[in-house]
Amino acid sequence: ENYYLDAFGNRISFNGNRILKKAYTKLKLSEIHIVEIEKSMNDIFYFMDNYVKVMTPRDGIDFVEMREYQKNFLKILTNPDYEKVLGLLPRRGGKSVICGIWLSWIFTFRRDMTLGVLSNKGASSREFLDKCKIVLDNLPIWLKPGVSIWNRGSIKSEQMVNILTDVPGENAMRGFGPAYIIFDEVSWVSSPELYYETADSLFPTVNALAEKKIVLITTPHGKDHFYDLWERAGKDLENSHNGWIQYDIPWDAVPRYKSDGTLWEPEEFKAHIIKTEGIQSWSQNYACEFLGSSLTIIPGEILATYKSKAPIDLDI
Repeated sequence: ENYYLDAFGNRISFNGNRILKKAYTKLKLSEIHIVEIEKSMNDIFYFMDNYVKVMTPRDGIDFVEMREYQKNFLKILTNPDYEKVLGLLPRRGGKSVICGIWLSWIFTFRRDMTLGVLSNKGASSREFLDKCKIVLDNLPIWLKPGVSIWNRGSIKSEQMVNILTDVPGENAMRGFGPAYIIFDEVSWVSSPELYYETADSLFPTVNALAEKKIVLITTPHGKDHFYDLWERAGKDLENSHNGWIQYDIPWDAVPRYKSDGTLWEPEEFKAHIIKTEGIQSWSQNYACEFLGSSLTIIPGEILATYKSKAPIDLDI
């Protein structure tokens, strides 16, 4: 009846779900299984290349074909020296897929950790968790972690790894003590005050831990609280003035597809978006420009040409 069987010949399932393995299920493993588990645990890219399937735009659930900029982002996420990361990423750049793979790897192989996922809306934070669930659903049964909680907004493994979702607020994740946090669409919370309330709730707890990571991701929304962090951050710790690491993606590195499945040429796509959606939408959602991503009287591309000069003293 399409059940997997455990080491004692019993059916494997979690709450009736045949593709999930309940906590503390025992399996008979061969030597090759043990070798592959160790390789996947020690190398997220080996894990991804050999066992990770995601929802693809054209082929449904399939093995992932990572773009170079996605691999670079994953390297930053897994670098233990980078504890605070800023991602300035365009729409449909694959951020939730990358974060889903990273979260799934931690959920499968780590223990005794809580990870928090927030976004400006609850549905968006749950989307990150859904990407993680798709990866976990499609792992081989011998590689899957046993689960004890599998809800719409949270999951928990037998190794006591929790992934929780929440929304911004003064009580965001309060009482749970997450070690890793992904905060999506940081610039799009309803007000800067709400962002600072959320940061005051989250960051002090994370900063007190030995192992920690805070990842803030967004498309721009003018010169706001994210911009203030971004301006003082750097591509590495040596060039960062506030301890935050920058990661951004050139707009023309992301492949865009027409309705017939063919690829847009980058400049052709840019002209199409500006024509159909306007220059502000282009600047904000694709070019990720701080100038021009909010409604200003003077267009952003004009403001970007303005340069400050030293004041002239007039003897009047």
